Parts: sequence; structure tokens; C-alpha cells
Amino acid sequence: VVAFVFLTGAPWWLNSDLGELKINYKLNQVIFFVFISSILIVTLIIACLVGYYQYTTKKRKKEKLEKKERELTKREKDLERTYAIKHRLHMITHEIRDQIVDVRSDKNKYPNIKLISQALCEKVKLYFSESIDCKDISIGVAIRIARKNTQNCKTEYVTVGRAGLSPGRDRGSVPLLSDEGLAKILQHDKGSQGMLVIYSLQKAIDAFVYTKQPNDTNFPDDIKSMMVAPINGWDGQQKRMLGILFVTSRRENTFGKKYTDSVGFIADALANLYSALVLP
Repeated sequence: VVAFVFLTGAPWWLNSDLGELKINYKLNQVIFFVFISSILIVTLIIACLVGYYQYTTKKRKKEKLEKKERELTKREKDLERTYAIKHRLHMITHEIRDQIVDVRSDKNKYPNIKLISQALCEKVKLYFSESIDCKDISIGVAIRIARKNTQNCKTEYVTVGRAGLSPGRDRGSVPLLSDEGLAKILQHDKGSQGMLVIYSLQKAIDAFVYTKQPNDTNFPDDIKSMMVAPINGWDGQQKRMLGILFVTSRRENTFGKKYTDSVGFIADALANLYSALVLP
């Protein structure tokens, strides 16, 4: 009977809403599928957002930690460099003190000024090389000491020590006259505040502040800028410029105001030594 009913179609007594039920059933299936899919998509989006948030949070934390480590490393390096600079400065004053003690105690009755000056130039060079901390800059140092010219009885300044400069400069070195160029300015120019910072040697030559020397022609790349400070001592009657300290660079505009105190301090310390060495 059942087979007959289904084979011959719906009889008059069967509810005519059966087709609508099938349609509603299919519609409900579609709605259910869309609902489940929406939940899955929303869940997936939330999971992606949570995962992205966790990833970015971890990344930020890692970057902060790395930044702190870099800052700590930089601070440590800065501290190490500061200690190294102070150590270099201490070594200069240590050497000066030892030399003064030797002279005063007659351990060194006939001191070799050139050997002493050479050792000090090396230490001053190391100090400023550490202070400036630029690998592409070559620092040079020279010390000139006053002497009387036996022919004209004028004071002139001769080089007694140098470091970081071309070895051949010895052959072409000439005295600086006390009444010319830098020596004259250092002795008489109150506006110089006791020292000079020359940002460009060529400009200083053009302005007649610096008198060009044979070595400036022979070794044009040796010196492009410099700091110059007088080594002043007391001769028993008045202050006298015993010598001149030069700190040079192979690059222009290397030096500035922040280095002038160091140059002045070293020049004053050297004055104590050269007072003991050259003054009667």
C-alpha cells in the first residue's frame, strides 16, 4: 500500500503542506550552515587577532629588552672609555711628577729634554686619541721649547718632541720666532684666553695668524687643524712662555671648546716640569 501511494503520487487525504515542509527544511539547513560558518569565521578571526596581539606583544617586549641591552652595553662602553680617558690623563701627570722628582732629587742631573718630551708627546697623543674617539682621525702632538738664538739674542721656539706626525719632519723643522705668528699671539693677545683653536690651517695661513713652515709644504697632509697652548712658567721675576704645546689633526674642524680645558690643563702641568728643567 505504501509503495502504491508513493508510486501513484500524493492522495487527496495527504496534507498538501508537505512541499512547504521540504522547502523550510532546506532553508533551515542553509541558515544552520550559514550560522555555523559565521561562528567558525568569527572564531577564526578572534583567534587570529589574539595570536597577532600575542605575537606583537612578545615582539615589543623582545625589542625593549634588546634596546635595554644595547643601552646597557653603550653605557658600559662609555664608562670604559671614560675610565680609559681618565687613565691616559693620569699617566701624563704621573710622568710629569716622576720627572720633576728626579730633577729635584738630583737623580737626573743632566736630563735629556728631547727624550722626556718625546715620551710626554706619546702620552698626550694617546689621551686625545681616546678623547676624540674617531678612527678616521690621526692625532699628532708636538712640543716646542724656548731658547736664545746666539746670533741675534732673540728668543725662538724649537721642537723637542713630537708624536703621531711624519718622522721626516725632523729634517725640515725650523724655529718659531717669538715675535712672529703663533708665538707672538700667545704671548700678547689677551683675547685668545691663553690658547688658540685653529679649525683650518690653510685659513689661518691666509689670515696671517699662522706662519707657514717648510714642513707644511713637505708634509701637506700632516696637519689640517690644531689646538695651541702656551707652556708658561715663572722665571723668578715674571711669567715667561717656556714653550708651546701643539695638538694637531689630519682633518679640519676636529677640535672645539670642549677640548680646550684639557689642553690648558696639560700645558700647565708641563709648565711645572719645564720650569724645573730649563729655568735657573
